[in-house]
Amino acid sequence: MVSTTIYHITHLPEWEAATRLGTYTTPSLVSQGFIHCSYVHQLERVANHYYPGQIDLVILVIDPQKLTSSLMIEKAVDVDDNFPHIYGPLNLDAVVKIVDFPFVSDQLFSLPPELA
Repeated sequence: MVSTTIYHITHLPEWEAATRLGTYTTPSLVSQGFIHCSYVHQLERVANHYYPGQIDLVILVIDPQKLTSSLMIEKAVDVDDNFPHIYGPLNLDAVVKIVDFPFVSDQLFSLPPELA
């Protein structure tokens, strides 16, 4: 089991809905079989590629040792880097912190100070 903290970017309303339902899932869990996650050094790149200018983003800070679903580290060939993927729903108690992730300028993101 990986002990390094992992991170997942989502929209605040999606996280709030998950807290009411008791579990968090994503469309990628259905279409690809896993929830995309990142390491801290990958967050800016992921956000600026997939979420430019989007509002209401938050970063879920996840303790991988608390996950009830399987975690696999897999190579993303298009960027030649390894990313953590959660194969199943994300149990809410594995999320140890939620960090606001607003874009800062030119609709681009910078790593929030509390994660830098």
